[in-house]
Amino acid sequence: KDEETAREYASFDAWASNGTISDNCTIKLLSDITLTQTLTFANGTITLDLNGKTLSTGEGNTVNVKITSDSNVTITSTGGKGTLTGRAGAGDLYGTVKIESGGSCTIKNDVSVNNSSNSNSRAIYNTGGNLAIEAGAETSAYTGNPSIEIKDGTAKITGGDFNGGIVVRSSAGDVEISGGTFGYNSSTLGAICNQKGNGELSEIIKTGYGIKLSDGRYVNLDSKDAIKAKVEVVKYPLYFTEQPAINTTNAQALVGYKNAPKL
Repeated sequence: KDEETAREYASFDAWASNGTISDNCTIKLLSDITLTQTLTFANGTITLDLNGKTLSTGEGNTVNVKITSDSNVTITSTGGKGTLTGRAGAGDLYGTVKIESGGSCTIKNDVSVNNSSNSNSRAIYNTGGNLAIEAGAETSAYTGNPSIEIKDGTAKITGGDFNGGIVVRSSAGDVEISGGTFGYNSSTLGAICNQKGNGELSEIIKTGYGIKLSDGRYVNLDSKDAIKAKVEVVKYPLYFTEQPAINTTNAQALVGYKNAPKL
């Protein structure tokens, strides 16, 4: 904390009895932890290093990690894959990780966020903050639920494996997806569902990127339909930024030409 010498505690409760963390600090798990209450990041720049361990709420129907206004939280795992798992559902408004207005959260490689509740569960629930997810991260939710919901706020997703997919609500801010695999798990919302703006998928996919089906075909980004299949967001092998043009002389020379290479 603020360049102080690292200290070891037997539990979160021994350090922060009310479950609230503030100020600039790094937290590193030394063993698997089952929380007795929601871990709330109230303010400051904070790194939560899972260190290959599991942070769980056990069977409690509560949010694991709540990121509130004025807190900038990075969740990472330096000792192999680390896991955040919980059962937060309708009783405590969704997410294993919940990002509230003004909060910021970056989820990095080797972090898996899961939610096993069968009642409106979300692995990540953004209600007004800023969310970033990097390649190598994973999320999953109970069958029939999307694993990521952007109700409000922004999101930038550059990669990851998201079983249950993502839904972007009509009140969400800027959302940009440029990578990741999105799985459909019997949710009526689909693997990727956009409800903001005019509802077209192009509004949440980064320019120059597309949604690729398992058979190699690409999804029409002008579509407003939720995708009910496992898909991957990839960079197009070829993308035109303007309408191709040809001058008059060359246009005349090409009339009747049969041997142009197939694009």
